Amino acid sequence: ANMEIISSDAKENAGIAGLCRGFLTISDGKRSCLLDDARKATAPKKKGGDHSLLRDVLQRCAGSCLVLLAIVTFTFFLMHAIPGGPFTGEKNLPPVVLAHLEAHYHLQDPLWKQYVDYLLNLAQLDLGPSFKYEGRSVNQIIAESFPVSLQLGASALVLALGAGVPLGCLGALRKNHWQDHGAMAVAIIGMSVPSFVLATLLVQVFAVQLGWLPAALWESPASLILPALSLAAYPLAFIARLT
Repeated sequence: ANMEIISSDAKENAGIAGLCRGFLTISDGKRSCLLDDARKATAPKKKGGDHSLLRDVLQRCAGSCLVLLAIVTFTFFLMHAIPGGPFTGEKNLPPVVLAHLEAHYHLQDPLWKQYVDYLLNLAQLDLGPSFKYEGRSVNQIIAESFPVSLQLGASALVLALGAGVPLGCLGALRKNHWQDHGAMAVAIIGMSVPSFVLATLLVQVFAVQLGWLPAALWESPASLILPALSLAAYPLAFIARLT
């Protein structure tokens, strides 16, 4: 009986020792994996990684150029497939005048030549003359309007970041309080109401009824407020929800 008890104790001790060795083996394996990961993270990167990144950037740029070329080509042939022309209007021009205008703008050239000329002009950033505003080129119109668009877009971006991030942080810090519910309500309204509807309401209230801000034109910094608020509403609400 004593021998049986001793043998059973020995088996239990052997089992416990086996389990301990198993745990030690697992912990050693995990420790070695962690050490390998740490060595890989702290190891200096090879120069081949830089070349791979450069290759990826070049591939993305080449792909973007191909997509842009496809869009330009599709737009060019689509515009030529539409009936009519740039000088087609309610008032019919005499055939002699129409032929002179088409010859002046090279509209009588073969389609392939017009396409090649169009691509060459695009490569030189020459968008050609404007058919709507006489005596002005498309480049001149863009140069006049782009600074205004840049100011408006930058102001809307600053407003969206400057108000959206604090609003989201306030709602996160005061969760399930009135601050959180207020931030959520502002975010839902900003994401639900279209910008043109919001712009109409702002003009009606602050320009027409109260007369505080101008309703149109670009004459002073005050003219920037209502358009910037209208453009910043959706990204402000989106940033607040993400924050």
